[in-house]
Amino acid sequence: MLKHWIEIAKNLLDVLDDETIAAKTGLSIELVKELRKEKDS
Repeated sequence: MLKHWIEIAKNLLDVLDDETIAAKTGLSIELVKELRKEKDS
């Protein structure tokens, strides 16, 4: 199930800030920031 939320978070990176993504997916802010770093590199 975690994989599902990570995929949703990746799709939201272009439209929402990290804090909102973390709040709405239940993922940690650290994980969301790491996903953003991976996307931007």
